Amino acid sequence: MPPKSILITSASGNIGRELIPLLLSTTPSDTTLVLPTSSSARLSSSFPPTLDKTRLSVVEGAVSDPTWLESICTAHAVESVFLNLGGQDELFTTMGALDAFSRAGVKHVVYLSAAGEFTSPQGVAAMLAEWASASVVVKVAVEQRLWYAAYPFKWTVVGPTLFFENDIRTKEILLGQGWMPEPLGERGVSRVSCKDVARVVVKSLEDGGEKLGRRKVNVGSLRRYTGKEIEELWSKALGREIRMGNGDAEGLKAYEQHWAEVIPGTAGRAVGRDLEMMCRGWINNGFGPNEDEYRLLRAVLGKEADDYETWVAETGKQLREESK
Repeated sequence: MPPKSILITSASGNIGRELIPLLLSTTPSDTTLVLPTSSSARLSSSFPPTLDKTRLSVVEGAVSDPTWLESICTAHAVESVFLNLGGQDELFTTMGALDAFSRAGVKHVVYLSAAGEFTSPQGVAAMLAEWASASVVVKVAVEQRLWYAAYPFKWTVVGPTLFFENDIRTKEILLGQGWMPEPLGERGVSRVSCKDVARVVVKSLEDGGEKLGRRKVNVGSLRRYTGKEIEELWSKALGREIRMGNGDAEGLKAYEQHWAEVIPGTAGRAVGRDLEMMCRGWINNGFGPNEDEYRLLRAVLGKEADDYETWVAETGKQLREESK
């Protein structure tokens, strides 16, 4: 039986914006989507005008407050959860949220992690040895907690690779300077669309932890794209030379400094260093699913993963038209 009430965190994010309409079109008409947010006005304004909002229950509060989160899960009889969190307090908030779901009687949690094998001793050792970024290490800790804790709910982990949409996160710099600050190196990284992540989340919620319970679905292309290949794709799409940040010490330093300038104060320097360490992991190790992991993804999606090269070509055409 499909869940009657699903709680969706980060509903206004890139994945949430794809997930909400998809859930509304695939779940029964009596299914309610509960959307916790710190600003109901901001969340509501992010919905497209054509979206049917009658099945949405927007509740305002702090997801970091486990007592409040437990109360809304209980009040709305939440059966399933999509848990997508980030930020410097991610571990603190995630642990509180999982406990809240446990107390509220939630039946199934779909947790958004990152691609990789984070549960075996070998997988954990490799990640902790090679990836210094807190944004990655927190995912390892949460997956370990899910694996070993005796939670009363079933769980599924979804692990995306590098989002297509990251390429235009700094659209102004891309179009103005012909530069993509993120250094990805030459070992290659898998790319994933937010639409495919949302599709896997929907399939996981539909499954309810039956076939995909205590399993991880890594989501991304089997092919890994090097920095040079990405430069070439965007240069062709935009009809001009595009350069990515170099995967050397100088390029990493420039990327860290970029975020220190985008975000003011010590927060910018902290975020910049964390993202620099994340990129260092990609540059040194590459990033993406293996063939067995991709085979599972294809079975869950019922299709091949969205094509990154097609997305770059279509997005480049759109950006050229917008800039006319």
